[in-house]
Amino acid sequence: MTSDQSSQIWCPLAGTRVVDFSALLPGPFISTVLADLGAGVVKVEPPGGDSARSYQPAMFAAVNRGKRSLTLDLKDPQSAPIVARLAGWADVVIESSRPGVADRLGIGYAALSALNPRIVYCSVSSFGQSGPARDRPAHDINIMAAAGALGLPGHWSRPPSRPSIPVGDFAAGALAAASITAALAERDRTGRGRHLDASLFGAVLYCAGLRHGTEPQQDPRAHLSPANDIYRTADGRWIALGLMEDHFWRRFRAAVATQPSGPAAEALSDPAFDSHSGRQEHGDRLAGLLAEVIAGDSADRWIARLTEADVPADICRLPHEAAASPQAEALGLSVAGPDGRQVGFPVRADKRTSPLHAPAPALNGDAEAILAEIAAEIGAPPPPNFPHHGGPA
Repeated sequence: MTSDQSSQIWCPLAGTRVVDFSALLPGPFISTVLADLGAGVVKVEPPGGDSARSYQPAMFAAVNRGKRSLTLDLKDPQSAPIVARLAGWADVVIESSRPGVADRLGIGYAALSALNPRIVYCSVSSFGQSGPARDRPAHDINIMAAAGALGLPGHWSRPPSRPSIPVGDFAAGALAAASITAALAERDRTGRGRHLDASLFGAVLYCAGLRHGTEPQQDPRAHLSPANDIYRTADGRWIALGLMEDHFWRRFRAAVATQPSGPAAEALSDPAFDSHSGRQEHGDRLAGLLAEVIAGDSADRWIARLTEADVPADICRLPHEAAASPQAEALGLSVAGPDGRQVGFPVRADKRTSPLHAPAPALNGDAEAILAEIAAEIGAPPPPNFPHHGGPA
């Protein structure tokens, strides 16, 4: 990296050391956010590695970029000295076991904070560390259902459905990362760390409560509008219309009127649709008309027409299409890395961006370097008879 390139990189967490015992997505996403902000992350994996390595290899590569891997069998007593050194070295520890498991493995908050009271320790779990559901198994879809995100529909004419990305995993991870940075700032004032209890259930309920409130709803479609939905085009693609405000509706209707039209397009001029409340009241009829109108032309022609009319409308792209878009390029979000294209951290600071990361680590590929680094810092040799479990050492 040249000095000019270095001056464009934003690493506010440079020097912050993270030990991540978590697996799959929510915990690794937390440490990815911290790494994107400059923190150094040691990913501690079981002997067989994070199961996402084989179960979701593309996701594993994305959310573990720029990290270093150390393999430990936490059930083996020989691992305890390594855990102790990691605890003394770390600023942040992340774990995603079911409540109580980390304590049984010797990596719980009580044990590690006794070794290092300054540790900011984050437990991320499905339902949190307490309550009647704390021990229940769950994945994102279960959490979304339990926390109120799947009880209401997301489309006017369709039943509730799940999105393509695991909202609970990402919401909990983002809120946990924000809380970790806040706890680090607090530690600078107090000298002591915190135990953060981050749950997917809490994160999704937080979002659902902010969006829908917590009072019983008489109309399950009160938050929807058929003019704010997705529709299939003549070439089999989908476009999203965002016609919530009346002025956007008027522009859309005018854009439709500039083209050869049929009965459905002409029916959009009905004054019953002039207001947002009218479009909701007559929503079933409007949804059918919009579906017929949009099906009359291709996605590209619709987007060209509606963009010219300053109407919010977009083609429903696949992730690789969005990453290759001019807007992603302009924002510096889509960059070519050593292991293919990466989507960078989406927040800029004075036009500076997050660093470009190395590929996800080989299993246990950094063990000797990590232990030597810690040993040099504390002025002691690495522990004898270090148990190597899988992968290069």
